[in-house]
Amino acid sequence: MRLIIQTREDSGKAVALTDGSGKLWEYHSEGQHNKPVLLGNIYLGRVLNVEPAIQAAFIDIGERRSA
Repeated sequence: MRLIIQTREDSGKAVALTDGSGKLWEYHSEGQHNKPVLLGNIYLGRVLNVEPAIQAAFIDIGERRSA
């Protein structure tokens, strides 16, 4: 038996599919205006630039802009 869990909040929406015993099979989330949520996910990327003044690094994760 599969269970579909769907939530909708001001910040976006999420859908999860489980096998009924609690094992997660799929998870999809979108932010406002159907933009994918990037916060909290793990990405493989390449460091493009390090800015010591703001203690930050700009990473290429395959999006239009650096992260």
